[in-house]
Amino acid sequence: MKYRSQEWFYGREELGFQHRAALRTMGVDADRYKDRPIIGVVNSWSELVNCNINLRDAAAAVKRGIFSAGALPLEFPTISLGEEFMRPTGMLYRNRMAMDVAAGQTILLQSRASDSVGSFTSTDRRK
Repeated sequence: MKYRSQEWFYGREELGFQHRAALRTMGVDADRYKDRPIIGVVNSWSELVNCNINLRDAAAAVKRGIFSAGALPLEFPTISLGEEFMRPTGMLYRNRMAMDVAAGQTILLQSRASDSVGSFTSTDRRK
């Protein structure tokens, strides 16, 4: 099976070399992703958002599972809002967050070298 991400790393010679070199600087050998899918892990973890504080550990566990299943997980952030450390309120930014996740992340996901993606979010809102 040919994965979309393979074009990033084994496509045009110079760009493929640059992308492989970038992962190499992070300690990722080419053997870890050759002929394997790359799975994006989107995480809204933040120390400033207490309802998302558990997502760092949850994402780490999922990344271990992705790796043990034969794929390479690569994590990247998304916007995170919380009431405790925002003034006057995080409610002012809810629409911004919705736009970021719906439109902005869709564009970002298309521009990343991932074959699939999983997302981690949380909320402290109660009905």
